[in-house]
Amino acid sequence: MLNSLSAFIFFAFSLLAFPSESFSKDPVFILYNDGTWEKTSTSAAPATNTACLKIQAGITMRSGDTKPVSNTKFTLTKIGIPQICKSKGIPIHLLSTGSYTTQWANLMAGARIDPSISIFSTTAKDDIQKIDEAILLEKISEDTTDFNGQIIFAAVPVQRVYINGMTALGGGSSFTAWSVPIDLKPGENKITLSNDNSSQDFK
Repeated sequence: MLNSLSAFIFFAFSLLAFPSESFSKDPVFILYNDGTWEKTSTSAAPATNTACLKIQAGITMRSGDTKPVSNTKFTLTKIGIPQICKSKGIPIHLLSTGSYTTQWANLMAGARIDPSISIFSTTAKDDIQKIDEAILLEKISEDTTDFNGQIIFAAVPVQRVYINGMTALGGGSSFTAWSVPIDLKPGENKITLSNDNSSQDFK
């Protein structure tokens, strides 16, 4: 009888000292942009004011092959390149095919290839500076794609964000640019950046 009572007391003490949550299975690891990680539990309530955004970027070449846009910086902003240009009074130039996003790519391509060429005027340099300053002001987060053309932004505020980036994939002086919006929802969000949504102005 005494042994049975002792066993019961030990069992009751174990429940109090080691609640069932301590033995929760299936831990979840959250990886942050700075390379740090945190172990949590599936029993934890998900945050309702943050989102995870997974981006897959690729370009379909003239040969028909699709190549990942790797080692490329993408910036999340509160407003897009068209809104930034309009707010800074930057007009669309004749060679930009009616797109602020294309013009942004042309400006940056000129700056990278040969800043001394005659078409890269003082006005163009001023426009780049205005856009760069506005992007910095409106920036939410920034990261670089991996070898597979992927980025995962963790803990992004739930709101509309614009994904801005450009690539010279394919060589030459031609740049492909994106300024694509996505309305983030709590939890996981995915978007593919491709030829279909590049060089376009979105509201």
